[in-house]
Amino acid sequence: MSELSTVDRTITGYAENTLAEGAELARWFEEKDAQNSFAERFDVVREFNEGHGSFGFFDTAPVGGRDLRVMGLVQEMPYDRQKTATGQEILPQVREFILRYFMRVSHLRQPEPAADANGGTKSTWLKMMSWLPEAHESQQGFGFQQLYYKLRDGDVGKFGPEEAGAIVDLRQIGSKYDWIVLQVEIFNFNLSFAPLGAAAPRMMYPLKEQNYLVLGPQFVRNRERGTPGVLGEYGYGYAFIPYAPAGGMEMLAYGPGHFAAAFQSLYFRVMDSGDIRVRGVFIVNRPDKVAKIDIDPIDWSFRLADLVTFNMASRFMSPVKDIAEKLPLRISGIDPVGTYISMVNYLSGGRAAQQLGHSMSVLEKRMLLQHFMQHYEMLINSLMVWRKVVDWTDSANLPDYCRRGAAWVG
Repeated sequence: MSELSTVDRTITGYAENTLAEGAELARWFEEKDAQNSFAERFDVVREFNEGHGSFGFFDTAPVGGRDLRVMGLVQEMPYDRQKTATGQEILPQVREFILRYFMRVSHLRQPEPAADANGGTKSTWLKMMSWLPEAHESQQGFGFQQLYYKLRDGDVGKFGPEEAGAIVDLRQIGSKYDWIVLQVEIFNFNLSFAPLGAAAPRMMYPLKEQNYLVLGPQFVRNRERGTPGVLGEYGYGYAFIPYAPAGGMEMLAYGPGHFAAAFQSLYFRVMDSGDIRVRGVFIVNRPDKVAKIDIDPIDWSFRLADLVTFNMASRFMSPVKDIAEKLPLRISGIDPVGTYISMVNYLSGGRAAQQLGHSMSVLEKRMLLQHFMQHYEMLINSLMVWRKVVDWTDSANLPDYCRRGAAWVG
């Protein structure tokens, strides 16, 4: 068992409460979904194929003794159908793939140009003019790594580096483990904001920070014949831990590590007909702020002065700077996105929201749409892996990336 650092203990310290609040949010959703009683329900995407049942919603959920404004996405779609096998024949294959291997193969490395054998130029300026392809790695999907665990006897430990990608068999959660904590990177996920419209320049925030997740037995689905017409249902869910590592994007007030509460699930059903269907659910608190900046004219002035005087301004004017910094001129935590929305609607008498969609609810729906597309891409990637393997129950003959949890090459 690896020794836990201070950061490790901080992250695992969130696990129990996060798991409880995630379970509370999941139960609330199941009741609302069964009654179809969401406060506001809306379409997120236009779908052209039959059998899809996706939608978004806004509502208020009781979580942790408080009423939380939430938004959510339900993503239901056909996954696959074997042309010759029956539902009974593919049931053990689906069960093994989803519960043991799915989280290991949920991301891929895209094909990339072959880099120049000579390495090309080392000069930064000349590289801007080079036509030679450079070596780089582009990935898609969700990259899961397991970090920590709590055993049934109460011991909390840390997975070794060699175990990080080989996510445990989910059937062991509840029998061997009380919970596991994972880290996930959603590749190519960017938060964009175009105040002047879709065709105008936009601000782009690449979300490179990691999401920390906790997965417990209450989120693992492993059951058969639970619903008429359904042979088996398998999958997982997790709650998002409210921890962001130091050194992340300080401008972001909403996103990885900044959610007040969030839950995600992905469940697959094998139907009597042989069809495989998938239903994903994502619920998160609605943002009070999207980003945050500090307005500090004194600091900005000295930075500009230092830039043009080669840092001499701060040296010679340090007494003036010390006095100026004590003046009440700094405004902290301004949300440029929310401020912009409020300002243009105030100046237009609300027409900016009505006619141009400049409102927080429209921005929230775009966030849900982006999440939909990321999950859609992940499912398509995983489908290609699912079809590559003839027998998922024959673990000895599976590709190495399935056993190790490495990204497979598309």
